Amino acid sequence: MPRWLIFPVFLGLFGPVHLAAASSEPFAQVEEALSKGQKTQAADALHEILNDASKSELHGQAWVKLAELLESFDMRYAALLAYVEAIRADANGVKDHVGAALDLAVELGDERALGPVLADKVGLEVDDATRSRIALQAARHNAQDGNFGVALGVLMLVKNDDPSYAEAEALRGVVLAQQGRYNDALAPLLTAQALGEKAGKGARFRNVNTLNVARSYFGAENFPRAVEYYAKVERESDFWPQAWFEKAWAHFRYEDMNGTLAALMVHESPFYRSWHLPEADLLRAFAYFSMCKFNDATRSIDEFEEHYKPIHEQLVTATQGYDAAAGWNDGLAATRGETTRAPFGVLRSFTRDERFLGARDTLERADDELLRLQNVATHPFSQRAVALVQARREALIATEGARVVQRVEQARDELKDMLTNIQITRVDLLQFEAQQLERASQTGVLEQGDRIGRLRKMRKQRDARVWPWQGEYWADEVGYYQVLARPDCPEDLRPSTQAR
Repeated sequence: MPRWLIFPVFLGLFGPVHLAAASSEPFAQVEEALSKGQKTQAADALHEILNDASKSELHGQAWVKLAELLESFDMRYAALLAYVEAIRADANGVKDHVGAALDLAVELGDERALGPVLADKVGLEVDDATRSRIALQAARHNAQDGNFGVALGVLMLVKNDDPSYAEAEALRGVVLAQQGRYNDALAPLLTAQALGEKAGKGARFRNVNTLNVARSYFGAENFPRAVEYYAKVERESDFWPQAWFEKAWAHFRYEDMNGTLAALMVHESPFYRSWHLPEADLLRAFAYFSMCKFNDATRSIDEFEEHYKPIHEQLVTATQGYDAAAGWNDGLAATRGETTRAPFGVLRSFTRDERFLGARDTLERADDELLRLQNVATHPFSQRAVALVQARREALIATEGARVVQRVEQARDELKDMLTNIQITRVDLLQFEAQQLERASQTGVLEQGDRIGRLRKMRKQRDARVWPWQGEYWADEVGYYQVLARPDCPEDLRPSTQAR
């Protein structure tokens, strides 16, 4: 039997109850109703206090009491939102309840609901543990809004012996990287990694931090170290394909074209061809171009245009009238494996996006509570709870839907630029090829790499086998392939990687 069908049993009596005349005690009617087991009447009395502007000094406590009643009704999400209103109304007066609000937010997976009201509440007189938790939420909110300096300052309040210190250091590293301070970002990120391992934070925390360390090394132009850390992202992680793509860029930046092409074989394999990674296909063409392998580069450019022109057209069509509500529905459809308006490859990231999936789960919980609140729709407190939940529901759809819209529009605009710029690359390719042929006409020698000869000279370990690539992929081999090829152009004609 669904829980909402038995809701009236534990909610209390629903008939009209004549409360005693108001006494001098501000919550006398509330306490009297509670003493008689009439919780709904107590909640209605709190609603009356919240409606009375002359009692604004009581609103913080009234919201807390309503939150506690909602929890007892098993309306836990509405209770969380009531705690948010309590902090907004009178943070100092309800400071002893902030910890409970944080606990409930973590349990329900919507810590972001507290971010806006805690963003400027780090000065509350609370215990060190609660202050650290407030500071972390305030820092996250400010970082999300782009207030990086404020976020860094607030993070100083998180104690280094607090359980949330690993998350605080991880966030500090990300914020520093966002400021372009890549070398400074490494220390907190590596600290977060070590603390996370010690505290058993799990694979997701570990892999996210590893990826961020790699990105910081890349930003600092320490490409060998970036390659090292990209390779540490675990194959089982959702982040592994992205890490391997970025690893290919790191190889490219220190002019290791073989490393670039080997890393990109991951995305060329049938296991990842349905992913939307146009930049990987472009990078492959650039790598061939940089090695003066003009036939391979031309083939890659032709394949890029053939594959991505229809996708760009679909994106143009999809983004016509594509508002936050449409974006939310599209992202939601992607997580359910349903037909989407935008190309699924573009939306695929939302199927494993922790924030988007958390919002989806939150809305499911909100819808369940809205349904059960219909059982007490005649009570004024129910209307207040419904308003809270509906407002948060709409805010989540607007925020997360806007993220989907931004991603789809970004993919559309990036593809437009790529399809335009690749024509410039095609012209560059023809010019370099003409220079090479002109050189050959003068010297009588067309310089080309010796692929087979290089393979023959390869040294191999006694327990290893080496064989030329024959076009067949195996899932357990993806990520372990190597490419060995010499550039087909003289050094003084070799295109620069810095221009890409």
